[in-house]
Amino acid sequence: MIFKKLQTNMRIVQATLVLSLASAIPLSAFASTCSNGSSGLCNPLKVNSIQELLTAILGYLVQVGTVIIVLMMVYVGFKFVLARGNPTELQNAKKMLLWTIIGALVILGAQAISMGIQSTVTAISS
Repeated sequence: MIFKKLQTNMRIVQATLVLSLASAIPLSAFASTCSNGSSGLCNPLKVNSIQELLTAILGYLVQVGTVIIVLMMVYVGFKFVLARGNPTELQNAKKMLLWTIIGALVILGAQAISMGIQSTVTAISS
């Protein structure tokens, strides 16, 4: 009987501790200070506008795409070597090379279009 009552009391204490800790976590988040000295919620993205965010995302995609393009060019080179004069394999390797170059042009074109739109918007707004 005493053991059951002790177990019940321990569960109540555990539940109270868990609930009080869970309610204190958001308070500590609001009390933090940002790197610029202000208190409250901080901007984790390190950008101040949508334009900067989109530029950062596009820059990241161009970097990843460039690595993928280089790897694909190496892979296409291996496909040409492994074709050994087989016309169907050479045709497949040529097709892969064509689409790799088209992908590279799309990535570079997206960067160029973005820079053009950015400069146009800047010129219009100033």
